[in-house]
This record gives sequence, C-alpha cells and structure tokens, in this order.
Amino acid sequence: MITTKDEYELILKYIYLPMTRRVIEKDLEKMEASKFKFSDIYLDFFKSKIDWIGKDIGELKREAKRKGIAVHELGVDSSSSVKYCNYLVVVRGQEQEMKVLSHVMANNVRDILRSYVNK
Repeated sequence: MITTKDEYELILKYIYLPMTRRVIEKDLEKMEASKFKFSDIYLDFFKSKIDWIGKDIGELKREAKRKGIAVHELGVDSSSSVKYCNYLVVVRGQEQEMKVLSHVMANNVRDILRSYVNK
C-alpha cells in the first residue's frame, strides 16, 4: 500500500483522537466522583475538550472518507511481552494491517491531550 505522508498522519490521528477522547471521558468520570472545591469549573473545562475533540473526529472521518481511507480496530495482541494494538487500514481499496505499540500509543495520546489542554 502506498500512502503519502499526509495520509499516514491522517491514519494516525484516526487512531489516536478517539483514544484521547476515551481517556478524557474516563478521567471525567473519576472527577465527577471526587470532591473538588470548584468541581464545576474542572468538569466544564474537560467536557468542552471532549466536545472539541468530537468535532475534530467528525472532520477527520469526513476527510478520511473523501480520501478513500478507513481504519478498523482489530484488537490488542498481548500474547508476547510487548503489547500491540492492531488495526486494519484500507486506503483506496488496498488493505494493510498496522500494529502500534501500546506505549507508543500512550505517549502520542498524552501529547495530543496536552495540545488540547493548552489550547
């Protein structure tokens, strides 16, 4: 499968952005159960980030569809000492399996989350 640098970056965003949203949603559940002095401010802040990421995911999906790109999560491979997340990437009808190391994914999600928090 031949992809451009832009297509490859689009594929990675397609994988990482939904994961980033799930991380914030899980953390938001923990915050809602906690007692902060100004919890409404924190909760509103993170809810707005979830909404913002959701809009970006929508735009990302439209762009991927326009370019003939689809990404399907196949699951996690933890059969070895190294944990992988497996994806099936389809670009203009050509399929390729893609493996992402879980710690690489975590680092990228952290960077994306940081960029949204700092905006």
